[in-house]
Amino acid sequence: MISIIIPVYNADRFLEECVESALNQSYKELEVLLIDDGSTDSSPEICDKFAKKDRRVRVFHGENRGVSETRNKGIRLARGEYIMFFDSDDYADPALCERLLGAVEHDGTDFAFCSYNNVASSGIKPRKLYDGSRVFKNDDFRNEIQTATLGLNGENLTNPERIDKLTPIWARLYKTAIIRLNNVYYVDLNKVPSECLLFNFEYSLHARSASYVDEPLYYYRRNTGISVTKPYREDLWDKWSYWTQYAGGLVKDDGNRKDMLLAYCGRLCSAVIPLGGNAMKKPTRRERLAEMKSFLSHDEFEKAFNHFDYSRCAFYWKLFFGSAKKRRVRMFYFLTWSMRKILSYRKN
Repeated sequence: MISIIIPVYNADRFLEECVESALNQSYKELEVLLIDDGSTDSSPEICDKFAKKDRRVRVFHGENRGVSETRNKGIRLARGEYIMFFDSDDYADPALCERLLGAVEHDGTDFAFCSYNNVASSGIKPRKLYDGSRVFKNDDFRNEIQTATLGLNGENLTNPERIDKLTPIWARLYKTAIIRLNNVYYVDLNKVPSECLLFNFEYSLHARSASYVDEPLYYYRRNTGISVTKPYREDLWDKWSYWTQYAGGLVKDDGNRKDMLLAYCGRLCSAVIPLGGNAMKKPTRRERLAEMKSFLSHDEFEKAFNHFDYSRCAFYWKLFFGSAKKRRVRMFYFLTWSMRKILSYRKN
């Protein structure tokens, strides 16, 4: 059996489509856990409606605790041998569960994941993670999954914009036993910049193999307003600082893994991208420059940049990371501004 965990918070706009896509899977031996995180719209009623209609739906209402604790609650309540996570504003291809479960059972692996579709107002665009379906074991698993989930190093640095390709927790099938036996749970999103990144990295430390299915079987809806976003995040550096302690501790526990240390440094140095973008949301140029100067001066970045070899990067990224490493704030400001303009153009 597969347990599909769906955190629900004020999601009535897309919730029905999401739950129906879970219940309409070609693989039928599943349960759907709808964890209502104190919704104030019609989401609770929608959840209860599905529970009355299909015995595979289990609904749990509670006070607002945040998405991390909501997923953790789902993990504790799940009855399935396998666990999947859906976001309440997304939906899935009917073959998703069947394909991923088939890959795990055929390949004898500890989890499976697949490519997916980005759904935006401009249309639907598939996103491949690798060329062709693959099985990762031994060194392949260590290099392509464990290390690459944490961060980028080596050849992977030719495409720094792909640093988050293994971060999403949806479009994945996990073994419940690995999660529970090793206490792999979500860290509160109020403490870290990405709870999904840490969850996948910790899971990969206890797994030994993975299957990749080269089919876009999940539909990730971008910019719906349901996701937790803010115009400017006052505490973003605090979250990254906490992340350095948490993830750094996991890396130090395996001191023989130089590749892991380099990936950790690559991830931390790449944090200047969202930190710079966040600073650009300040109202005045003076405030933006001041914030950039502040976070670039932290000792954590100086240590990480000493291990971060970005020579494989494209010319633009060499300039970008070079300006951050050398704390050339005005150049860093200009390059961040340019990057945001380019991304905005592509998006539109």
